Amino acid sequence: VDYVVMLLPVTLLDGKIHIEQRGSQAVLETDFGLRVTYEWAWHLGIEVPSSYYGNLCGMCGNFNGNSQDEMVSPNGTVFTTVQEWSQAWKAYDDEALSYDSCIGYCPQCSSENRQLYQGPKYCGSLQTIFQSCHAKVDHTPFLESCIDDVCLYQGQSFMLCQVLAAYSTECQKQGIAITKWREKMDCCESLCVCVCECV
Repeated sequence: VDYVVMLLPVTLLDGKIHIEQRGSQAVLETDFGLRVTYEWAWHLGIEVPSSYYGNLCGMCGNFNGNSQDEMVSPNGTVFTTVQEWSQAWKAYDDEALSYDSCIGYCPQCSSENRQLYQGPKYCGSLQTIFQSCHAKVDHTPFLESCIDDVCLYQGQSFMLCQVLAAYSTECQKQGIAITKWREKMDCCESLCVCVCECV
C-alpha cells in the first residue's frame, strides 16, 4: 500500500477498503460494492453492483449487457482489436516495466503449435470437458487466451491448468461444478487437490 509491503488482511480508510486472502485469491472489497479478486498467478476478476449498470467505461467494458459494444475509447472511438482498445485506456506513468510492444526477442506461436494447443489434450478441453458451462460462461476468450499462453510457455502444464482453473472458477460462480477435470487434464498439484475435488 503506497509502496509499503503489508501483510493481509488490511483495512484502509476507516473500513472503506478491505483486502484479504481467501483461499488462492487476494480479495479487495469496498464499501460501495466493488470487489476485485486476483488469483496470484494471472486471473483478475472485477465485480460491481447492478446499480452501476450502463454507467461504466474502460477496460472492463460498459456493463450494459451487450458484449458487442465494449471496445470503445474514452472519446467514443470504436475499436476492432484489443491492442488498440487497451492503448486508448493506458494510464501513462514512469513505470519501467510497462510497455505496449515487444522489444528484442518477440516469441511467436506458429500455426502448427496453435493447432496442437487448440486440440483436446490442451486448450480444446475447454470445448469438451467444460461444455456444460458454455451456456452460462462464454469459453471463447478463455480458449483464445489459453492457446496464446500455453503456446508462449511451450506447452507447460502449469499454464494450461491455470487457464482451466480460472474457467472452472467462473463456472462455479454460476452454480456449475465441473467434476474431475483436474484428473482428466493432469492438473493435480497434489493428491489433495484431486481428492478434495472429487468429494
